[in-house]
Amino acid sequence: MEPNAATRVWFRTESKKVQATGNKNRSLGTGKNMDQERDQTHLEQQIDENLRKVFQRTEQEQVPDRFAALLQQLKEQDTQDD
Repeated sequence: MEPNAATRVWFRTESKKVQATGNKNRSLGTGKNMDQERDQTHLEQQIDENLRKVFQRTEQEQVPDRFAALLQQLKEQDTQDD
């Protein structure tokens, strides 16, 4: 897994090894053929891209006024306590 620094969300990244001998359409340990793995990898990449887009849009949204006011109140309490 690798972190996405902007959103602090972890996205899965995998590298699959293919057997050097024998059936070239099978990967080690999964029993799937390469076409199925390629389709699965492509699907996972699309999901990752879409999740990144959603998180980026969410990250760019403005904080609602009521939350901004609450944060301001908490900051004021912190400065009064110090």
